[in-house]
Amino acid sequence: MKILFYTIPFVDVHTDTLFDGLCQVVGSENIDDYPHKPLLHEHIEMRYPSSYTYPVNRTDAEKLDLLRNGQYDLVIAAVRPIRAIVHAVRRDPLEASIKALDIIVKNNLKNTPIVLVDGCDMTYLEQLAIDITNPLIYFKREYHPDVEYPDFVKPLSLSLSNSLCPSDISGPRENRIFWAGKWTDTRRPFLTLVNAYNYHKSYDQYCLILKSVQIGLSLWGYGQDTVRYYEVPAMGALLLAQRTTIKLDHAFEDGKTAVLFDTTEEMMEKLKYCLSNPEYTDKIRLAGHAWLHKYHTASARAKQLLAKVKKQQNLNKKI
Repeated sequence: MKILFYTIPFVDVHTDTLFDGLCQVVGSENIDDYPHKPLLHEHIEMRYPSSYTYPVNRTDAEKLDLLRNGQYDLVIAAVRPIRAIVHAVRRDPLEASIKALDIIVKNNLKNTPIVLVDGCDMTYLEQLAIDITNPLIYFKREYHPDVEYPDFVKPLSLSLSNSLCPSDISGPRENRIFWAGKWTDTRRPFLTLVNAYNYHKSYDQYCLILKSVQIGLSLWGYGQDTVRYYEVPAMGALLLAQRTTIKLDHAFEDGKTAVLFDTTEEMMEKLKYCLSNPEYTDKIRLAGHAWLHKYHTASARAKQLLAKVKKQQNLNKKI
């Protein structure tokens, strides 16, 4: 399979990580980013893991030539709702990027299927991108079941690069509970009850801390689907997470692969139980680690996307 991957002109951990997963699944020689996005080819130390060193296969002009000649099997376009971006320094480039999808459509002479991937924290869609591309599928990160989406909108949550999902999680776990992140108003009631913050200077150091703790806390951010939800079990800690209401494929299950809570009271009750019952904690954290590797790595998410695309194409053929 050969894929043209239309990029957003700034860091987008959802689609940047998906690009990484697709490179592993179809081979980096079979996926081209357009327009060229340096972050996918020149590693830069970042707060979130969203920078890679994949080779540049061809120029942007050559990529459009391949599209015109029908050499791609799929076009995947990263989008975000323009109105979700407050500051002009990002909103203006995003709006230009969405409007430039017209370049893809005009050069798509062989009607290669187009799918959109929206990694925004908000639940609404980017209608302009839909109008321009008439996508086969619109993949939505924050897919809320109470929102009446069109039938072509499907959930697709965050994932974690395989390189950040170690198989070996052995070693002492001397620290009890971990948290790192912003103290937003929604998180504050939970964070004031636990002494969980661990300072770190780099992402590598952050991962090392996570590998030394028994329990990692995951709370909603601006959206409910957060990177922390995947990082904690990836490093072998027990995932103690605020229960989500959005649609997550292969979500972690309470008491089986994670420990979930709704209220501060429930969080503290379950936290105390886990700290007092290390065998229970070990059983769930190991199950969560295995679940993460099976369903939530970047390559696993890429395979899920491709399977949904194939299913939708087969359904369309029957209509």
